[in-house]
Amino acid sequence: MAAFTAPTNADLASYIGDSSFPMNEMNQALSIAASTIRTQTGQQIDLGTDVSVVTPGNGAVILLPQIPVTAVSLVEMIVPDPITGFDTWVTVPATSYRWRRNGTVYLTRFVSQFPTAWDSVRVTYTHGFISLPSDLADLVLQLAARTLVNPYQHLSEATGGVSTVYGGNSAGVTLRDTDLAILDRYTLYEVG
Repeated sequence: MAAFTAPTNADLASYIGDSSFPMNEMNQALSIAASTIRTQTGQQIDLGTDVSVVTPGNGAVILLPQIPVTAVSLVEMIVPDPITGFDTWVTVPATSYRWRRNGTVYLTRFVSQFPTAWDSVRVTYTHGFISLPSDLADLVLQLAARTLVNPYQHLSEATGGVSTVYGGNSAGVTLRDTDLAILDRYTLYEVG
């Protein structure tokens, strides 16, 4: 998978105010942050093109699995061939459907609805970000900084001569409620 278009190692060094970390550790921290975001949202995030075979829920609208959608180049659906009786893929004219950035594709004419059979619609589309929105770029930096500066998530406190350490049993990133609130805006949820 391609790396996010932003941020860079220089951005991370500037964010934490320390450029002494080795480049490979900074790369790894950024990679962990990117992977965490992709896993949590279920999205590729980067700009890409997919062919998805989907099952329309109610026949009127289909929901594509990756957002934001930036273009739809082809919509096809399975219909029975009147001569052979076998199912065949038929191209839906571009004038007969509309799409939105949120991943919905809906018919405007041609047929009254998409077929509702399992995996009966195939869509070729482009999705993702050319560059990350600022809130996601900031979150990548925050997660990478946490990974780089405190990889085992140690929390400690000292009172008088007593010192207590909490956590520290695994490397990785723990998402906070504020992180999840940001990622929620980029997560596609199924309805129903």
